[in-house]
Amino acid sequence: MKPRSSGAALFLFAILLTGCGTGRPVGFVNETATHSDAQLMALWQQAQQNLSHQIYLNPVQHILYGTPEDLLPGDARALSFSPRMITIQATPDLTSAQLLVYGMDLPAPTGLIVCPQPCDQRVARAFSDPARHGTRVAASWERKELEWNDIIVYELENHILYGLGYNISWR
Repeated sequence: MKPRSSGAALFLFAILLTGCGTGRPVGFVNETATHSDAQLMALWQQAQQNLSHQIYLNPVQHILYGTPEDLLPGDARALSFSPRMITIQATPDLTSAQLLVYGMDLPAPTGLIVCPQPCDQRVARAFSDPARHGTRVAASWERKELEWNDIIVYELENHILYGLGYNISWR
C-alpha cells in the first residue's frame, strides 16, 4: 500500500512542472512620470523595426576608441520578440555637485545618472540591464520628448538584442 503523501507529492510536482513553462507576461513595469504603457509599446515597436533593418553592435566602442563600426544586416526575429515586464524607471538626475566627483561640471538638470558596472562609462543618460529586465533613464529627459524617444528606443534595442543572443557589451 502506497503512503498517501506520495500522491500529494506527485500532484505538487506536476503543478510545479506546469508552472515552469510560463514566462514573464508581456508588457512593462512603467515607473515613468509622464509616459503611458501604450507609448512605451510604440517605442518598443520602433526598436523592433530598427533592428529588423540593421544592427549596430558597437556604438560605444566606436565613439570612445574609434573602433570600426560593427554593422550587421537586420534580424527579422526582432519583429516577433516581445517585452517581458521590462521596468522602465525615470531616475533623478545627478546634481551638479554630484557630477563634480566624476570630473564633470554641468548645470542642473544634468541629464545624467550613475551607470553601474559593467557600463563602460561612469555616468550616462540611461542604462539598461536586460538580464534583470530593467532600464533607468535620467528623469529630466522625460520633458524632452524627441530625445526621450531616441534614448528609450536605443535602450529597448539593447533588450531585444540581448534576448536574441547578441553580445551587447559595446552598446
